[in-house]
Amino acid sequence: FFPSKINALTVLTYTLNNLMSISLLKIIRIYITKITKYNSPSLEIYRPQITNDKISIIMSVFNEEEYIQKSIESIQNQTHKNFELLIYDDGSEDSTYKIIKDIAEKDERIKIFGSKKIGLTKALNFLIEQSKSDIIARQDGDDFSHPKRLEKQLPLILNNKYDLITCRAYKDPSESITSQRLTKYFSESLVSNFKNPFIHGTYLMRKDTLLAIDGYDESFKYAQDYKLIKDFLRFGFKIRLLDSVLYTSGDKEQRISKLHKTEQQYFASCAKFQRFPT
Repeated sequence: FFPSKINALTVLTYTLNNLMSISLLKIIRIYITKITKYNSPSLEIYRPQITNDKISIIMSVFNEEEYIQKSIESIQNQTHKNFELLIYDDGSEDSTYKIIKDIAEKDERIKIFGSKKIGLTKALNFLIEQSKSDIIARQDGDDFSHPKRLEKQLPLILNNKYDLITCRAYKDPSESITSQRLTKYFSESLVSNFKNPFIHGTYLMRKDTLLAIDGYDESFKYAQDYKLIKDFLRFGFKIRLLDSVLYTSGDKEQRISKLHKTEQQYFASCAKFQRFPT
């Protein structure tokens, strides 16, 4: 069964053959497994020209007292100044709400909502409804935006060719690992068959496109960002990835993955294979 002589070449050949087999099985599973899928109608949408460059940045927070001030400051320090920052406090049990309230009293562009826990997905849809602009941006309460993030993303939305602009990001606060390494070389459509191609907090989107697909799918407690990208791709909306690293992720996603690993994997699987959560 085993070769009589095992050397480095034998081990390498065996490893490569197994990796190729695993990849092939994943592709077969995606494309020919019989699963319940969403209907994928062709959605024609007229893109009116956006003339107002105001951006509504939406953020839902829960117990972010350690990072929230720095996160908000990264928005206040944007070179693009025409924005509103809408924050929903999703039932924080620490001093998060007070920190935001104190900052908001000194900056009229910042508005705080909530205190009742409704979950991230519903909170984001609520903030979209409250927004006053035609452009929606995301940021998480423990993440930070590069000062020129909005300035660099905005022109690609205003040119009327794209529905969602994203960018590369550092995946950890130490800024040692960058994201979107696969999407840099392969299409987001291909990568989305295996994982979410993008970091949620980097999204900058047309509001009318979001409303056309009814915003975030509230049946998704987790992986709502992955589901949103799958919806954009399913309806043929245009996504553009900037190669610039303009965002730094905190450790929230890692914390969620550790605390709610089974649920996170379940909802991500539903998004990946276009299934309705039960």
